[in-house]
Amino acid sequence: MMVDTPISLLIYLVGATLLGAFMGYCIAVLRTKGRAGRAINGMRSELARKQTTAETELLSVQAMLADQRGTQVRATEQAHKALKREAALELHSQLQAQRIQTLESQVSSYEEQQIRLKRDFASYKSNKSRELELAKNKPDAWSGINELPVLQKRIVEPVAKRGTQSPAPRSRADGSSRVSPRNPNGLSSPLSRELDIPALAESELPDSVDELKFELADLDASGEQSRG
Repeated sequence: MMVDTPISLLIYLVGATLLGAFMGYCIAVLRTKGRAGRAINGMRSELARKQTTAETELLSVQAMLADQRGTQVRATEQAHKALKREAALELHSQLQAQRIQTLESQVSSYEEQQIRLKRDFASYKSNKSRELELAKNKPDAWSGINELPVLQKRIVEPVAKRGTQSPAPRSRADGSSRVSPRNPNGLSSPLSRELDIPALAESELPDSVDELKFELADLDASGEQSRG
């Protein structure tokens, strides 16, 4: 009995030691697993946070891309509109240039017509004043009926025919002949064949009646000065 007691105590001590070691190992394993679990949970939460951040950044990048695409589409549309507007403005400028050239040619033509009209009217006025002076100074030069212009002959002949048909116009003609001075041949003083009256078109007439009156007033004034 005495011999068995120390051996059994030793066995019990070894068993308790082994049991403590096993328990310590189990506790260490449990603690290690807890740390590992906490680390894994931390890593999972970190990954989830990073994933959320990445998704947010991805959404923002997609929104920026959509914004850029919309801006690019609008810029392209504005560029097309600007090109169309530029083409329309260029066409309009060409039409305006053609219209300006046409107006300039018309203005130059009108100016030439006005200059020609003024020159012809001045020539007519000078010829008229010269003929009036000639008729005033040399009345005998107007006495020949063969020196009359063709227009004067064409006017006188129908008047004579009407005088043979109706006596009333003849009496009026006789009365007018008593009032107005006549040539020895019974005709009014004709113009000389030297008078060059230009043939003016309707577009070459003076622009206003006042201008014509002004020219006639100058002609009368020159006639009065010559009489004085």
